[in-house]
Amino acid sequence: MQIDTANSPPWGNSVQVTTPAGGFDDPWLGYSGGNPFPTVFNANTPFVRGGLYNNTPYDIKNTYAESWNLGVQHQIANKWLISTAYTGSTTLHLWTQNQLNSGVYFYNGTNTCVLPNGTAITGTGGQCSTLANLATRRKLTIENPQEGPYFTLLSNFDSGGTMSYHGLLVNVERRAAKGVTISGNYTWSHCIGDLTDFNGSGPNPGQDDWQDDNNRRGDRGNCVSDRRHVLNLTGVAETPAFSNNTVRAIGSGWRLSAIYRKSSGSLLNVTSGVDNSLTGKSNQRAQQLLENPYGDTSARPGTNFLNPKAFVIPATGTFGNVARNSVRGVGTWDFDTALSRVFRLRESQRFEVRAEAFNVLNRFRALNPSTAVSGSTFGVIRTARDPRIMQFALKYIL
Repeated sequence: MQIDTANSPPWGNSVQVTTPAGGFDDPWLGYSGGNPFPTVFNANTPFVRGGLYNNTPYDIKNTYAESWNLGVQHQIANKWLISTAYTGSTTLHLWTQNQLNSGVYFYNGTNTCVLPNGTAITGTGGQCSTLANLATRRKLTIENPQEGPYFTLLSNFDSGGTMSYHGLLVNVERRAAKGVTISGNYTWSHCIGDLTDFNGSGPNPGQDDWQDDNNRRGDRGNCVSDRRHVLNLTGVAETPAFSNNTVRAIGSGWRLSAIYRKSSGSLLNVTSGVDNSLTGKSNQRAQQLLENPYGDTSARPGTNFLNPKAFVIPATGTFGNVARNSVRGVGTWDFDTALSRVFRLRESQRFEVRAEAFNVLNRFRALNPSTAVSGSTFGVIRTARDPRIMQFALKYIL
């Protein structure tokens, strides 16, 4: 029999009985206290030990954003239009989250340490702090050994975060001429900000906390959405209205369109994959040894996009030096085409034929590798985006 009581009370209370003595007919046979349901909530209901909590200060400030932009357009000859625009924005009082009840690392070179509250903890190999005694080393338990164990994670919202974005957009467009339309745009941008969460209800306790409880700026880095370079090209060509009736019926009105998009890769957060600081923090970052973190950037299947020799797991009791979102992932591209034509049968009726191909060249397009240094597949390209996908459609409109 196993009893689990965890997560945020009062919804986190759960009881699990493995192989009950009475089977499904009498699952609570032999269970101490008998059937615990329905649970009665009143002033005497005990709080679950090891609860998870978020704290929102009464004086926390509301997040707001400011933005500005400047654009210039110029026409060349009769068919080409060039426009350039700068856009910027800043977000103030961004909600971040720090942990108030992380574990405290103790070390004295022996297997046993005495905490400030007089409690002794024991480890092995000259290390008294271990994951096994993390609960005893949490801040609230050290402060109050009787009441502290009722809390595991206690995350506190902080409205001191900021985020900024600057982008330059260049757009070139060729108006329709002889059945051909061409347009393209290029964006060069950068977004940087403090660690935050964009879920509508905010992050759960323990998620997206600062790595260092006393250093919010230590988690300032590139935004998750940052794509430094983005290029988009589109083209549409339509066959002309031929003079010959037979050729016009067969060959006129076909429209071929193509879209090409190329973008810088997303940002990678290189983690140790283990709780090497022994503080109970998730997603602790690795220690970077080499200035260049990359290996084979061709991103072919099975290659090491990230150099495994460039990172190691930090020393026990410490955090790594890798900045958040400091490594750029595999770049992405798309090349899609479509061929379509509308046949007019009568004044109010038409028949449309359409064929589309995504990744028309059927090229291998890698996804990002694993970023946990402790994993056996760290940095290796093992997954890819979709191969060529084709779809056909017929539509009859009355």
